[in-house]
Amino acid sequence: MQDWLSLHTNPQSNADDAWYLNFAQNLVDKLQDSPLLADFTAEDYKDLALLFAVYLEDSISENGGWCRFRNRMKELYGKPLPFYTVQGDDYLEDETNLADIQFVIWSFMAIPQERIGDDYILFDPFDKQLLELAKQVYNWLDEAFEDAPVTEGMSNDWIMDASVLAQKMTSLPSVNIADCKSDSAKRLLEFTGGYPLVFIDTYDKLLAFLVDVLKWENKKEQLMPEMKYYKNFVVYANAKGILLAPEIAVYFESEKNALFNQTWAEEDSHLLYIEKGSCPYDLLKYGTKHGYLEHAVLPFENGKSILRENMDFITRWYLEEFYEGE
Repeated sequence: MQDWLSLHTNPQSNADDAWYLNFAQNLVDKLQDSPLLADFTAEDYKDLALLFAVYLEDSISENGGWCRFRNRMKELYGKPLPFYTVQGDDYLEDETNLADIQFVIWSFMAIPQERIGDDYILFDPFDKQLLELAKQVYNWLDEAFEDAPVTEGMSNDWIMDASVLAQKMTSLPSVNIADCKSDSAKRLLEFTGGYPLVFIDTYDKLLAFLVDVLKWENKKEQLMPEMKYYKNFVVYANAKGILLAPEIAVYFESEKNALFNQTWAEEDSHLLYIEKGSCPYDLLKYGTKHGYLEHAVLPFENGKSILRENMDFITRWYLEEFYEGE
């Protein structure tokens, strides 16, 4: 019961909670037949079943964490869900929907960094086994829909962190030299003739650039000594100042970037959208907008289009507190 109550803002249980908890317990046995979940632990089966139960509760009450999530998706993207296309009578907000269940499964399988140590899990929202399981779960929830009690819909934000969900999309800062307040940014733009990116392969060359071009004081502690173990830097100037990122220049396809490596870009540049701290967010947006990261593709079928069409949501999901961060 405690696991169920932890999904709600009200810590006190009642008869309605008992109904949904019993429903979730009955789902556990059914879920064990799915090949998608073959590696699940008993705890995994229980946790996923609880999510289906709270989704059912929210759908019936037309309130709760699921409804807040769906409403925010419509505010951000003009549709109730990432990834999936829903149309007219095929999607009813006061009922359970197949696409909703597909997304709930995806949200359980796709795990951001740090929830499982320092790793993360990518998962295809159109995985065939996921879609098949979603059909089965939809039928189970549909059968229970009329019998499920209507509650006050007091579930918490169980899909994703409310603060990340509430974060506003911001425009890219100007790269016009007249808008720059930072002397370093102005000097970079003067040096490049207005181009906001500089690509540097070694730490020694980075030091020379910082001192000779940006006019940083030549003191070891002010020249980012922690960067001496890295290479392939991107330096980005905009109205906010200077951003620096190591190990990513090879992913940026630009006629001004001799460090670009197409093979590496095709294999790994999607990680900039997934791994926390791998790329400052404004630089990621700039590279995406100007076509420098066109080789980024998620490692599954249609991974390029899925990333392009859902870039904002994917970065919210995986980067969490780094979304729209410096």
